[in-house]
Amino acid sequence: MASLLERITPSELSLTASSRILVSHLAVGTSLDDVVLAFEEFGRIEECTLTQRYLHREVRVSAVICFASIGQAVHAASVMDGVTADGLSLQVAIISDEGTPEDLSPTPTQDNLSARCALLTRISRPNARA
Repeated sequence: MASLLERITPSELSLTASSRILVSHLAVGTSLDDVVLAFEEFGRIEECTLTQRYLHREVRVSAVICFASIGQAVHAASVMDGVTADGLSLQVAIISDEGTPEDLSPTPTQDNLSARCALLTRISRPNARA
């Protein structure tokens, strides 16, 4: 008979699984509250960090969520991976407890680029009138 951990954890994760997930491909403008509201249905969130990173002329938004248990993290990753949010396909993966991996986001979509251009316009002309 398989142990409880083996039944709730995909075999490729084995005993190296953690209760942390990385959520990539979040839209520019996504708030920490948005992320928490979307993922709290999977269990108690102990910590959530939202990162907006400017890299090679692209804005990448991702979040690292730490759940109370491995089972909650595995369930959230399996359900939310590939879900469309704000026109972007979320990428959700279990990550190790040792640091945050590189953001897995590919080239942003046209909608993401448009949002980024609007933000850059507001930044470059903060006193401009509408």
